[in-house]
Amino acid sequence: MYDLDQKPNLKPFRDYDEHDVVNLFAHVDGDVNRGTFVSLVAGANPDAHPNEYVESLQNVPAKAVSLRATNPWKVENAADGGSRAFGVTLYDVRETNKYGDKYIYQPRYESSEQQIVMSGESVPVLRQGILELNGFDGTPDAGSGAVIDPANDGQLLVVDPATVTNPRDLVGTFLTQAGADGYALFSVELR
Repeated sequence: MYDLDQKPNLKPFRDYDEHDVVNLFAHVDGDVNRGTFVSLVAGANPDAHPNEYVESLQNVPAKAVSLRATNPWKVENAADGGSRAFGVTLYDVRETNKYGDKYIYQPRYESSEQQIVMSGESVPVLRQGILELNGFDGTPDAGSGAVIDPANDGQLLVVDPATVTNPRDLVGTFLTQAGADGYALFSVELR
């Protein structure tokens, strides 16, 4: 269920090609909102399998083995001055639902319908496309650019593209002003 008061967040409107979505990386944190800009974590082992079973589930009876899949390749919230932004998350990363029940013990369709992955699972990351998002600092207008906000990792700061000294710092362009609900159309441009 979409909680439009979360920041950052995405509305359901999305326009992108599936080839611009990367499903190879898990987020290092267990609680991340969709619409968070992420960067790659250094040290990814190229020989590691993206679906290792290394972590045991909690509260498993003695002498029982119950493994949980964990992706060793990671992304983290993009930080200003850190490594270049890799993309924006399309799903939330959560361990529990709004009632405190763990998703791992719920039917798989529950997390899928709500566009949620559990920590350790690969989260879809968009590299190029158009989204309706919030979680930015500043007042966007059509043609405004965006860089990673130095005060809020993973969120955006609205800038005039002409003032950005390194064009690689730009993560995209706003296509509209923010509406009454604080959301604006944004073109992600991270090729």
